[in-house]
Amino acid sequence: MPDGHNRPRGAAVDTTPRLTPLPEDGWAPSTRELLTPIARDRDGRVANVFTTLVRHPELFRRFLPFGGYLLRDGRLPARTRELLILRTAYNTGAGYEWGRHVPLARAAAVTDEEIRRVAAGPDAAGWAPADAWLLRAADELHRGASLSTATWSALAADHDEAQLIEITMLVGQYHMVAFFLNSAGTRLDPGYELHTLPATVGREHPAAPAAQHPAPPSVGRLAGRNVLVIGAGTRPSEDSAAPVGNGRAVAVLAAREGAAVACADISSPAAAATAALVGEEGGRAVTVSGDATDPDQSSAMIAEARCGLGALDAIVVNVGIGLGTGLADTSAQEWEQVMAVNLRAPFLAAKYGLPALADGGAIVFVGSVAGLRAATNSPAYDSSKAGLFGLVRHVAKEGAPRGIRANLVVPGLIDTPMGREASAGRASRTASFTRIPLGRQGTAWEVAEAVTFLLSDHASYITGQSLVVDGGLSVV
Repeated sequence: MPDGHNRPRGAAVDTTPRLTPLPEDGWAPSTRELLTPIARDRDGRVANVFTTLVRHPELFRRFLPFGGYLLRDGRLPARTRELLILRTAYNTGAGYEWGRHVPLARAAAVTDEEIRRVAAGPDAAGWAPADAWLLRAADELHRGASLSTATWSALAADHDEAQLIEITMLVGQYHMVAFFLNSAGTRLDPGYELHTLPATVGREHPAAPAAQHPAPPSVGRLAGRNVLVIGAGTRPSEDSAAPVGNGRAVAVLAAREGAAVACADISSPAAAATAALVGEEGGRAVTVSGDATDPDQSSAMIAEARCGLGALDAIVVNVGIGLGTGLADTSAQEWEQVMAVNLRAPFLAAKYGLPALADGGAIVFVGSVAGLRAATNSPAYDSSKAGLFGLVRHVAKEGAPRGIRANLVVPGLIDTPMGREASAGRASRTASFTRIPLGRQGTAWEVAEAVTFLLSDHASYITGQSLVVDGGLSVV
């Protein structure tokens, strides 16, 4: 069955006119009465949206006061209003709505650079936090018809109750208008054609190959599941085109597959940002923060996730750092620090998580091909990732009597913020790209596909195993 939300954002819709505007020389007296109060464009014409909608005079008469209130007399600042409308127009592919509101946005002090950035979305570099939350709200309402707890709380810090109500109603109003304009095939009025809807803007790096992972149609592999992702944030980057990290991709894809997701990270803002993206997918999100290497905090994060979600069916542990260079230049302190994050944190998650999981649940650790070979210059990193192979087998053995499976996903060279940092500091990593049989790096979305597969019933007879996601690098 076709799903309109699977149309890429910003993609143009068919604008073949199905309902044409009523020409002024053909207006009946009753039509003229309805259209007389409407402000005319500079060329003296009444905008096509009105001269088309007036074909339903009873609806037009009732629609105009409500729409006019939101546009001219509402409680939202003009800039806030126009950012929400532009993002809604972009999300719905409503070229008419976009074209008519670009001049209004400029008049409301939205710069041309910001107008272009609206298409890139709330995670684009350059947005003030308050503006980013507005765009995120428009996205969540578009995708899931609701605001996540994180987004509502962020908006409530800057808006009163009436304004919060108005935000949701404004986005809903302009969705309704977009449905009408797109379906009727309403053409932009003369003088507005230059304000064309931007093409779809991808979030991945421009140099990434065709494996950039668009939102796939959900098949509901995790419908009804409650999933905790430890390490769900993506480390900050000054690169406006920085890719998503593995943990964030796992959380978002799990939501697309129907799961409620607890997003846990040592960074509260990073966890909240991922939770907001889960909300955009229509998923229920809980934000949890804490240090996964600390026994008390690890236990508390699992308990908080279970309480917030109501139950816990799966845990994904995606943590990792690399320190030290060679044996000679790796200090004992660096060794301990890497082991704490890369091996103790997964151990603690399993120790406290296994009793908290529902029967038939699943645990997935995210490791690295560095655990299969001396792949980096960090003996601590390689050793810690190798240790995950032993840990996952033991967790699988202990979980089996309750039907709880444990598996390890083993990524190769993946285009993530952490991967780019590693490439910047180690030229040999970049040189390795040429040795990958599939001829490219992987993406976090491809890692997430492997993780969600192992969490799902499609992997119901798989436990204690490792799934390598490396484009063939480990076989050459």
